[in-house]
Amino acid sequence: MTTSLKGRFAQLVGQDPSFRPPRVITRGGHRVRGIFPSARFKRPMHWESGLQCDLVYRLEASWLVADACTRPTTINVALEDGTQFGHTPHAVVMRWDGQLVCLECIPSKHLREASVLKRLAAIRQRLADLSVQFLVVTEAHLDLPIARRNARMLTQALRTARPDERDAEDCVQLARRRPEVLTDLAALLGTDASLRMLALGYVYADMHQPLGAATSLTYTLEEHFDAADFIHTK
Repeated sequence: MTTSLKGRFAQLVGQDPSFRPPRVITRGGHRVRGIFPSARFKRPMHWESGLQCDLVYRLEASWLVADACTRPTTINVALEDGTQFGHTPHAVVMRWDGQLVCLECIPSKHLREASVLKRLAAIRQRLADLSVQFLVVTEAHLDLPIARRNARMLTQALRTARPDERDAEDCVQLARRRPEVLTDLAALLGTDASLRMLALGYVYADMHQPLGAATSLTYTLEEHFDAADFIHTK
C-alpha cells in the first residue's frame, strides 16, 4: 500500500503516523480553523489564518507540487540551549522532483522578533538534518491579488465534474492545434475546459499576470510562472 505524504513525513521525523496535532487555540480561547476541500490532493486542507488560506489556494493551482497536506504532524525540536518544543508545520509539500518542503506562514513583522528567529533557525536545522527543505512564507509571497485570483480560477476549474474521456479528448485537440493564446484555446475547447487544461498542467501560462483573452500559452513549464513558484527558492 502506498504511504500517504502525511505518513511518510511522520515516519521521517520519528512520529507515529496516527498522531494528530493539537488544534490551534487563540488567546481568546476560540478555535480558528477553515477547511478547504482539495480536488487536486483529494483531502481536506486546513488553514488557520488569511495567509494560510492563500497558501492552500496557491498550492492547489500549482503545477510544481505533486502532493501536499496541511498540519502533517508535530516535530520535536531543540533550541541551542537544549530547550525542547513541538512544532507543527502549516504544510508539507512534495515537489515533482521528490523533494519535501515544509512551509511556515508568518507575517513579515514577526520576523523582527529574536525569539521567533531562534525557533525558526532550530526548525530549519532539524529539518535539514532530515534532508527536508524549510521555507518561511510571508505576505510578500502570498499577498499578490493577480496570482490569488488566477489560483482561485484554476481551483474552480479543477472542481468541474466531467468524464475522464473528455479530458483525454481535449488533450488530443490541444496537441493537434497548440493554441498560442487563451482566447484561441477557449474557442477550441470552451472557456471552462480551457481553464481546466491549464489547471491540469496540459498547457501553461504565467500565473502572476492576469488571465485574459490575450494571455500567451506555453507547452513547457517555466518555474517562475507557477502559482507556488516560491517552493523552488534555494
